[in-house]
Amino acid sequence: LVTRAFSTLTQFIQSMSLINRAQKEYRSLNEILRLPKEKQDGSSLQEYSGSLEMRDLGFTYPSTHNPLFENIRLKLKSGDRLIITGQNGTGKTTLVRLLTGLLSPERGSVLVDQVDLRQIDPGWWRDQLIYLPQEPTFLPATIHDTICAGDPEINEKRLSEIIAKSGLEAYLNNSAEGVNTFLGEEGRNLPQGIRRRLALARAMVSGGRLVIFDEPTEGLDEAGCRTVYNLLNEFAEEERTIIVVTRDQKILKGATHVINLDQKPVPLTQELGDANVLN
Repeated sequence: LVTRAFSTLTQFIQSMSLINRAQKEYRSLNEILRLPKEKQDGSSLQEYSGSLEMRDLGFTYPSTHNPLFENIRLKLKSGDRLIITGQNGTGKTTLVRLLTGLLSPERGSVLVDQVDLRQIDPGWWRDQLIYLPQEPTFLPATIHDTICAGDPEINEKRLSEIIAKSGLEAYLNNSAEGVNTFLGEEGRNLPQGIRRRLALARAMVSGGRLVIFDEPTEGLDEAGCRTVYNLLNEFAEEERTIIVVTRDQKILKGATHVINLDQKPVPLTQELGDANVLN
């Protein structure tokens, strides 16, 4: 009788665990469905060179009166490496979101190959970016499907190459399910370093000409940082345009341009010329 009662209790606990998991995933889906729909039209350039211009760019949050920043003017050509720096709360991630099209500028414009980003098809623009956000989020899916979300037709050779370059290989080789590991709780059950590597792998699938990394080495161990440095070196050698939010000195020394958002309201913008890639 005791054994039967214990078995029933175990089944009840397992059922409650499944219900809690389903409720969390349902809430995540609801949050996604409540997001504003992006526009379904816009221009698609035949080929993107990697050039980007910030023309009198400014932004003010609706709940505030003072601009977060304004009058940013900078032109980047293919192969340039921009570092965005500043203290917490100065608008670094906001500026990145403007460049990725996740936010629209209140003043000025972002131009890609001389075309206003607001006129560009969002789906096409995503394909031009290798974007690593500061706080990556994931849908309930396997690691395989998460990485391949941007290109479900990616071949196995390319997928294996991305997994190796992102530093995920050792983790997947040591996990029971490998790439079939299911991500619950938006991937929060994974260590921070693995979450960052997974987001990096997902970003690399696009093969875009514009690389945007937001605090890529934050919270990473030495091996994780080395992975980021190696990738940035590779992107630089391929003449991709690189934009990195960071205070990492090893990345800073590779900059050709710097925007310092500590200076308000018009940030300090510097062109440094040619610089070495990372050692």
